[in-house]
Amino acid sequence: MIEHLAFASSTRSAPDQIRRFRQVGFPLSLPSPAGGTTTWRESDYFVVSRTNQTADLDVLLGLYREVASELLFPAHIIDEQRDTVMREMADKRLGNDIHAGLIAAIAPGSPTDLIDAQNSDDVPTASPDAVRALYQRLYRPENTTIVIVGDVDPDEIATLIDAQFGDWQGEGPAPEHAPVPTFDSGRIAPVSHSALRYAREGATFSLTMPYEPLTSRASQAEADLLDLLMMRVINNRLATGREAYPAGSYGFFIENGANNFRFLVMWDDFVPGRWREAAANLVQTACDIGQTGFTEAEWAAAKQSLIAELEQRAGRANEAANFDLALQLANAATLDRDLLPPGEMLAVARSLLPGLDASEGRKWWLDQRAQGSRHLRVTSADLASQTNANAAIRKAINDAVPEEACQIPH
Repeated sequence: MIEHLAFASSTRSAPDQIRRFRQVGFPLSLPSPAGGTTTWRESDYFVVSRTNQTADLDVLLGLYREVASELLFPAHIIDEQRDTVMREMADKRLGNDIHAGLIAAIAPGSPTDLIDAQNSDDVPTASPDAVRALYQRLYRPENTTIVIVGDVDPDEIATLIDAQFGDWQGEGPAPEHAPVPTFDSGRIAPVSHSALRYAREGATFSLTMPYEPLTSRASQAEADLLDLLMMRVINNRLATGREAYPAGSYGFFIENGANNFRFLVMWDDFVPGRWREAAANLVQTACDIGQTGFTEAEWAAAKQSLIAELEQRAGRANEAANFDLALQLANAATLDRDLLPPGEMLAVARSLLPGLDASEGRKWWLDQRAQGSRHLRVTSADLASQTNANAAIRKAINDAVPEEACQIPH
């Protein structure tokens, strides 16, 4: 709601100018992929300036200062934006419900589980006073990061920022920040399911573990490189025998910190009706990696292709859009991470990868399994006909991959 009001409301500096940000800022701006986004963790506002002229940048920074500290909350504008937000929530309800069910299964107790993405009980009834109180609690100097990327003089930009934001103080005493919750591993069951009729059918094998920012740039670079290498080698393993499958119907990815936990996910968007085979294949793949790891040929191919990708990214680094770099910098700052450029990652790869043999891949996987809570989730409308869907999934897995056959040797 506040994100919408930032573009629709007036401010104390111009109380009679409704949609002030749009009227003043948009003539100075190029279209950007997103004007504003909001997650449980943050709200981001994006502007792509038409020029790098000091006067234009100063106007845009002034508008940001107004959004951060001077928004007004006219009742008729709140009602107007309330209707818009409720329509957006209705459009996204099915997707949000599907995602909420997944997060509740793989990371119960995490922010994205505890916070109702729809906020359906609050938005229809929130008064101007309630919205204003939330704004004053969240929009404060200590919560704010300003990121500017482009052909500008850093000292000049620092002067502009200080002129616009240097005297900013939050309204009222600084609120106490409660600890951000993480997931409750004791509530993660081995298996869960969804039988939503209109959901995309698929199976996921996940490992969920605490997210802890690394303490040095070097350690982050090495950890990120290993993550990239493991994503490549596991995706290659999953691709074996799937030449007829469309791209993007299976894979493996790692997410670090965006939801306040780290999780690893292998997925298979199976052909309808084939949930048993898909679930068994994911469990078998996880089992095989833990038992025997990767062949030297698999490992060498993954290292070679990763180096090639990093070389390509480093060679095209200057082509990166300023908007994308600003977004990446903002996300890195939020997660207390360094943003490592492709050239630096390439240098680390050339130094580190030659000394890593295939046994390191298995060690990495076993370490993740030791830290993480395992979960298998199956989404299929066919499960609605099962008396006990979770028991049916467990039976399908055990029939194909008996537990005693998947003991991980020390």
